[in-house]
Amino acid sequence: MDSNINYVFFEEYKKISNLCNDMLQVQNGVTEYINELEKIAGRREPEAQSVLRQLKRMRHLRNLLAHGEGTFEQELCSAQDVEWIRDFHQKLLTQTDPLALYNQKKRRNQSGQQAEQQGRQKEFERLQPKEVKNAGQNERESETGESVVIVGVVLGVVIWLILWIIYY
Repeated sequence: MDSNINYVFFEEYKKISNLCNDMLQVQNGVTEYINELEKIAGRREPEAQSVLRQLKRMRHLRNLLAHGEGTFEQELCSAQDVEWIRDFHQKLLTQTDPLALYNQKKRRNQSGQQAEQQGRQKEFERLQPKEVKNAGQNERESETGESVVIVGVVLGVVIWLILWIIYY
């Protein structure tokens, strides 16, 4: 095996590390990506579980290369590892990685729920009688209406008293 593959892997891994750092605005981007992926892996996200497993494995290989003595001369990485890292990097760039897909689906669901709720509210308002729709909208109108009723009742009582006094 070509020991140069370890160097290629390490360089490719740095690309996804830097990209994750930028995307998640943290210093340990791959670890943070893994943490976020663990939160959604059990939520029927088809690719999340396998990507989670592979990404943890890739991070372990990177750590062995970065912190182990003489590891670059050993046969640690394979061409498939490099291929996986490159493929994952491309998915991150095109937002087709599991975390991006989950967040896109989540936003669509939230938008759909908001639209549905607004539709129900409009339908509810449409079905309300005019009096209920306008209730409380203008307190002056309400107070004026109450004043007219009170004046009408007082006038009715006064007229009744006058008529009672005249006839009895």
